[in-house]
Amino acid sequence: MSRFSQISDIPPVRLIEFDAEKPEESKPVSKTPLPKPAVVNLRQVRIEQFLTLKNLAANTRRNYERHLRQFSLWVNKDWHQITMNDLKRYKTYLESGRQLKQGSVGAILTALKSFFSWLRKAGYIEENPGTAISIPVTPETEGKNLELFQVEALFEALEKRKTQRRDRAILCLMVFAGMRAEEISNLNAGDYNGVEITIRQAKHGSVGRVPVDEQTDEALRANLRVRMVDGEGGMTADDPMFVSTSHRNKGQRLGYEGIYKLVKALAQDAGWPDIHPHKGRHTYASQLIENGMDAYLAMTLMRQRSVKAFEVYSQKVRYRTAKGVFLESKGEVERQPMPLEELVAFSEVPVAEEAIELEVVVNEPANWPKITAVDLPLNAVQVRLTVEISGGKKGAVRKAIEEKVLSQFQMVKPKPRGNEYELTVEEGNALSAITDQMRWDMELLAELDDCEVKVVWLDKVT
Repeated sequence: MSRFSQISDIPPVRLIEFDAEKPEESKPVSKTPLPKPAVVNLRQVRIEQFLTLKNLAANTRRNYERHLRQFSLWVNKDWHQITMNDLKRYKTYLESGRQLKQGSVGAILTALKSFFSWLRKAGYIEENPGTAISIPVTPETEGKNLELFQVEALFEALEKRKTQRRDRAILCLMVFAGMRAEEISNLNAGDYNGVEITIRQAKHGSVGRVPVDEQTDEALRANLRVRMVDGEGGMTADDPMFVSTSHRNKGQRLGYEGIYKLVKALAQDAGWPDIHPHKGRHTYASQLIENGMDAYLAMTLMRQRSVKAFEVYSQKVRYRTAKGVFLESKGEVERQPMPLEELVAFSEVPVAEEAIELEVVVNEPANWPKITAVDLPLNAVQVRLTVEISGGKKGAVRKAIEEKVLSQFQMVKPKPRGNEYELTVEEGNALSAITDQMRWDMELLAELDDCEVKVVWLDKVT
């Protein structure tokens, strides 16, 4: 049998073209795209890593985060793509576009230089673009302490507040203990023992203890009594010293923002809206130096390690003391500063050194006009008065009254911080009308700021 006969029963092979037609039972392919992997914002991740690893104070951390995020939005590049020119352009934008002060520009650039230095050390970038960027040199600042009348106005503004006891204790700690707003926020009820405050968290590690005076002691005790009543007797030593009363954060620790808003509200009511919390610390340092305390001891109470930084607080006081010694050596008393207009008005014209020789006329010429002597009446009178002002903005009202009403009558103030004035008023039939107009103007200025004014004439005016 042939071997080919054994495969004669194999059926013929059929070739099928798969591209020619689709199988009848094939299902349509779904067109739904596959989900894309989530995109990770590495710029924000690096910022969070930097802030987590750096040991920054809470307020400094917030400022650094704000500066870095604003720069990230402005430059719109990944960190490894940023060049030195980007930072230079951003510096120009801050100075010319936003017109920030040199101190503010320096703070922003300091945050950026620290961040890029960390990126380089961590290996996230190959070159540090911030090495060639210089921090603007800011002029040496003068101490920004408050005057005594400004402090008094702040405490008077407390009378209108529902949280008067809490706010009074906070203001006392700022002005009479030199504490920073962040330190006050971090205080617990057990950090006060009736004699001194223990500061456990502070900027640059400046922790320590601060003694308090009787006024601050009384304010702190009053605040703790309120806290005990609000807590229904359940307050512990680890509970916050100061808590918020807002609907959103009621009962929670009063943060830095809350203290800042509190001081700005008091400043607005007192008539000096530019006052901020740190001016209380400047005031405390200035008072220590003015009262004759040794600078080293004052630095101890301030918990200040840097002599250069402490110079900012003591510079104004040292100048004032030096000026007093200078005037004493001359045998003179301190004069009050005046604007240019008053300097010109009250300055005497110097007499010529060369005397003019006059010829004595014995015989009067016939053509000379006849001069008749008459009595010259006094056309001016000096009056004295006191101006007493009450209200939250009495300091600002007094300043407005002095500038807008009293200054036009050659105002003299015997005591710089007193309420007595001496005025020179033209005498005549309208003298009473002038004084009535003065009183009306002063009352109007007081009413504009919800204050009351009481004018008492010390000399009889007719």
